[in-house]
Amino acid sequence: MGAACLEVHPVEPVQEGARLEREIADLCHSSGARLMGPNCQGLVSTEGASLYAHMPPQFPSAGPVGVVSQSGNLATSFITAGEAMGVGFSRIISSGNEADLQTTDFLEALADDPATEVILSYLEGVRDGRTFVGKSREVSRQKPFIMVKAGQTEAGVKAAFSHTGALSGSDDLFRALFSQAGVIRAETIEEAIDLSAALVSQPLPKGRRLYRKPRNCATRSRIGFLLCARSSVGWQSQSGKRRTVSR
Repeated sequence: MGAACLEVHPVEPVQEGARLEREIADLCHSSGARLMGPNCQGLVSTEGASLYAHMPPQFPSAGPVGVVSQSGNLATSFITAGEAMGVGFSRIISSGNEADLQTTDFLEALADDPATEVILSYLEGVRDGRTFVGKSREVSRQKPFIMVKAGQTEAGVKAAFSHTGALSGSDDLFRALFSQAGVIRAETIEEAIDLSAALVSQPLPKGRRLYRKPRNCATRSRIGFLLCARSSVGWQSQSGKRRTVSR
């Protein structure tokens, strides 16, 4: 059994917010339930068990991309950008403050999900860096794993903490962690969708001799656009189903 807590008081003051989160989590544990959130927007499932338990009135097309986002608003941004590129979604999960279930729990679930071929994630911070790197490495060995990371500046770090209470840390540190774990870093939501469109529509590259353009290159964010083309393109997915990607 599971529960999703959509609403919660702001994290600040920190002590009171942490106390309320522990109280909610303990209540769920005592009843044998797992908690998603609090401070999240719910979840969407389009493949297999169809479910729409998400606050915004968005109904994304079914497809092979799974999303885990600590921010509910950014989850809706993935949907909007996906619609513009013709990218469909298998699951969309808003994890919020993660008082119980963590981003890594949802990543593992998507890695084992046959309806998901590419995983996107928006991360504001982690509580256990060692576990995050280990689980991310396992996930990236199974499926392409793309992440957008908040808090690239000092102001961004403070904003991330005030939003979900996540400890963001140094952006250079996270860049190194992503490299160790095999995570593909995207700078924007649009770039993440471009990359996912490319990865589900083209054979996965093999070997270690791969080159990625530097971050200051203007064409870098259009990788998926260049591979998938502006017009409608038919392609064979990893699952063997014939799909269409269109702008």
